[in-house]
Amino acid sequence: AKVVVLDRAARNGGQLSRIYSSLGTFGVLAGILLLVNIFFMLADERKSELGMLRAVGLRRLALVGAFAGEGWCYAITSAIAGTFAGLGLGRVMMAIAAHLRANGPANDRLVLHFAFTWSSVQRGMVIGFVIAIVTVLVTSVWLSRFNIIRAIRDISESAPRRPHARSFYSGLGLAVAGLLLTGAGVAGSSFVALMVGPVFVFVGIGPALARNFPRRSVTSVLAAVVLAWGVLAVPAALALHSSIDVFLFVAQGLMLVGAAVVLVTQQQSAIGHLVGRAANRSLPVRLGLAYPLARRFRTSMTLGMFALVVFILVYVSVIASMFAGQLGQFTGDASGGFNVLVSSNPSNPVTAKQLGALADVRAFAPLVSLNLQVVRAPGLSRPRSWSGTAFDQSLVQHGPPALDDHGAYPNDRAAYAAVLANPRLAIVDKFFLASGNGPPAHPIAIGDSFTVRDLAGGEQRSFTVAALGTNDWAQNGVLISRTAARAAFGDRAVPSRAYVAVADPVGFAAGFGARYLVNGGRAETIRNVVHDQLSDQDQFFVLIRGYLALGLIVGIAGIGVIMVRAVRERRRQIGVLRALGVQATAVRAAFVVESAFVAVEGLIIGTVLALVTAWSITLTDAFGAGLVFRVPVIGIAAVVIGTLICALLATAAPARAASRIQPAVALRLTD
Repeated sequence: AKVVVLDRAARNGGQLSRIYSSLGTFGVLAGILLLVNIFFMLADERKSELGMLRAVGLRRLALVGAFAGEGWCYAITSAIAGTFAGLGLGRVMMAIAAHLRANGPANDRLVLHFAFTWSSVQRGMVIGFVIAIVTVLVTSVWLSRFNIIRAIRDISESAPRRPHARSFYSGLGLAVAGLLLTGAGVAGSSFVALMVGPVFVFVGIGPALARNFPRRSVTSVLAAVVLAWGVLAVPAALALHSSIDVFLFVAQGLMLVGAAVVLVTQQQSAIGHLVGRAANRSLPVRLGLAYPLARRFRTSMTLGMFALVVFILVYVSVIASMFAGQLGQFTGDASGGFNVLVSSNPSNPVTAKQLGALADVRAFAPLVSLNLQVVRAPGLSRPRSWSGTAFDQSLVQHGPPALDDHGAYPNDRAAYAAVLANPRLAIVDKFFLASGNGPPAHPIAIGDSFTVRDLAGGEQRSFTVAALGTNDWAQNGVLISRTAARAAFGDRAVPSRAYVAVADPVGFAAGFGARYLVNGGRAETIRNVVHDQLSDQDQFFVLIRGYLALGLIVGIAGIGVIMVRAVRERRRQIGVLRALGVQATAVRAAFVVESAFVAVEGLIIGTVLALVTAWSITLTDAFGAGLVFRVPVIGIAAVVIGTLICALLATAAPARAASRIQPAVALRLTD
């Protein structure tokens, strides 16, 4: 029994680790974009010096080594600091989780403790260091390829009119790989291959099209096509009966965000023109838009950083709202014709006669709880402990819980009746043998067989799946007939649970425990059972949103860092403006407009695409059938307004510093 509990804890812990790691990828990507942006700003600031060094004989490899050496210093320091900051964050999150779990239902209350192993801490530090140093190295190689004369004269590099031959042939190779992936996705019903394959094709044909058409137009059209495909990929996968996992929607969102950032970056001039006209060509607005429109690559990095973080925050908020809005539907599915679930001590249970004698009980269905171990099932690599429940005709007569798929039978009641008639049939829910809250890796289907062992007596019995239930809110597990339970496991199991139908479910549940205290009686309305479990999910989403807010901190800090570097980089231009008579308030407003312009674009992209991705989930049953699309307006407004305010606050200090620059000081040749 201890081994079973430890195995279950290891599985659930591993799944939680994968969830946090997957969602934490958004924060990592935001950090990578920030790091790339900072190094490009450093390279631009030192462009003349780097050009002179190359002119006097510094080799490109040495230049890359210089940048990489600087990156090593950043990476080592940040990896060490981030490791201990991560431990502190884990301690805080565990305290919040322990508080949330302590306020849960009494029978589901957990005592959580903060713990870690030094091996995991070291692994995290190494992963963070490697990500940082690889990003720095790739960026350094990219930055080392510049024209020496243009760099000495501080002239911006112009994009080539036609793609290089290597880009052309690399694109063709990528397009061929995309076609192969698409074919594999169609043939093998793989959603990942079906979604990514066409994207590779569109990206790969870009250099070939750019040799004959304007580069900006080609990039814009292909980005729009990728956006459209990102929306249509889910219906196409459903038409091909592809297997869709819930985490693949996150990949879909990443693809949508990337395509939207590319499209907006290519159309920044038109967007800036519209904003300028709307602002009546205000001088601070024109000054604030000039730099983002001129430095499109830097703007795209900041825009992508913001859009990624806002996307995942809004996405999780919408998913949480969609789950919370299913209380009524889930309660109806789990109740059937009953409204209260009662339980008692199996060694001294509340008998059926006692339940039937109660005046307010209109109907009841006694249940036998079984402690089973699944020893053989499709996709099962090792035995798994699972609950079981035996029922009789009374459950079918008054209305059993709803099924997700009643198989070959005309309705749900007929499927339950078939299980009563055949002791070799059973009903399981669609999350049978799943680890944690996600769908099972190998979903069981109607007609599949599995073998269970009774942990109390050791007997084994094989069953065939007759129908699939919905979410198992009552924790029934494997549903079999009482006849099958007696034939397989003997008469030692007695009914200790029951579905009950009463006129006043709340009052009945409140008084049942006191009435049958000696029997260990406990009663809870089925609505409360569903509500408590949905509350657990909502609390989990609260933790997830708090965890993802770290990415938002990265994005806001990135805005502040970029603005600080921008003030230093443009101090002479600011001095010229001030010398020409531009007021300090206009300079300060220009920097605020600059950060607000990028932040608003990122907020719009992230919010809209998160809503589109969440809506596409309702087209499939990956999260459960009947999921209704809901938009938490207040929650999304809080994310959007809070993010915008924080971004503007991060710009306040650099903008104030820019407005205080003295023209005589800024125009000097030396600092």
